[in-house]
Amino acid sequence: MHFEGWPKPLIDETFASWLFRAAHSKNCLSFNSDQGEMYYDDSEDPDFDLYSAAFDRVCDAGGLKKELIRSYFKPRASLLSHPLHRFSFCRMCIREDIVNIGMPAWRKSWCYITAPYCLRHGCLLIVMEDDPTFYKPWEAFATEVGSAPLFAYSRRWGGVPSKIPSAEIGMRIQKWLAGLDTAEWFTLSGQPELVSTSLLKNITILTMQILLSCRIVARSAGPARALYCDGREPIVHERLTYKESMNLGAVTASPYERMIALLMISCIFGLSDENEKSTMASAFRASGYRWLSDARQIGSLVPGFYSEQEYLEILDLFSAAPYLNNECLLSFIEGFEDAAYRNNVFSYAKMKAWRIQRRLRR
Repeated sequence: MHFEGWPKPLIDETFASWLFRAAHSKNCLSFNSDQGEMYYDDSEDPDFDLYSAAFDRVCDAGGLKKELIRSYFKPRASLLSHPLHRFSFCRMCIREDIVNIGMPAWRKSWCYITAPYCLRHGCLLIVMEDDPTFYKPWEAFATEVGSAPLFAYSRRWGGVPSKIPSAEIGMRIQKWLAGLDTAEWFTLSGQPELVSTSLLKNITILTMQILLSCRIVARSAGPARALYCDGREPIVHERLTYKESMNLGAVTASPYERMIALLMISCIFGLSDENEKSTMASAFRASGYRWLSDARQIGSLVPGFYSEQEYLEILDLFSAAPYLNNECLLSFIEGFEDAAYRNNVFSYAKMKAWRIQRRLRR
């Protein structure tokens, strides 16, 4: 691609990062830091908001072809972290940028909820101290080389170290999820039948969201947030619906929490064998935790329900799951029944219908 008068975009670079490098390039006379700060402040999503008035203003002023820019900088995943929570990065990538091009860059993959790892360097992303700004790449570099601590556990109150044997399992699941964005049909482990990738993708997104649900006053956090840490999950002091808690929790989750969610997904979809389950159990036991590899057990630990109606609404979101013919996934969903019992909101009517539906689709 040809960008005359502008720096060459890096592979996987975000639009905001490219503008940051352009503003600090001696060869780019079409863009400066003041314009960059204005764009960042005026855009709701500086990395991926490629149809906003702020985006149009930058392209018009710099003589850029909008469709060309959109095709190059569009995200490759559908589940993105919140713009104010995109402060996770790979320290090794930042180091390489300084050596290779003299300036750090921000990657699109660091913004994907399903990508807590840097697959290039095989490590969990680390977290900046400050909120993201237009100068986010430089701030990441300052975090990497300055006095700011590098969190050995990737969250401030401890947990399971990220460099454990099960990290390879987590990275494999991350690659598996990335593959759902490129294939039309897919096969699940141990199943000869092809399944619709769009259906599988929707179910995995819902699963990721419910595992990462945020904690509110009257409801606990999802198991990927609530388990395997030594501190208390912050409370969101708002009356959120169950789905809103799922959405907010997913887009604000840390790399560590998303790592835990990936490992849980490996069990929920039957993507890990007995040896891998044993590896995860041993790694977590070494940190003083008991790893849950049973899909129904994980399902029973999803946040409780306010009412039977809320329970039925969430169950309905997963109503297409039986078409995947995945026993582990169905066991996970049946675990919601136990979560409903905890809050005494459960009746047998819907669950009977669910089980009949499941038998008919076999």
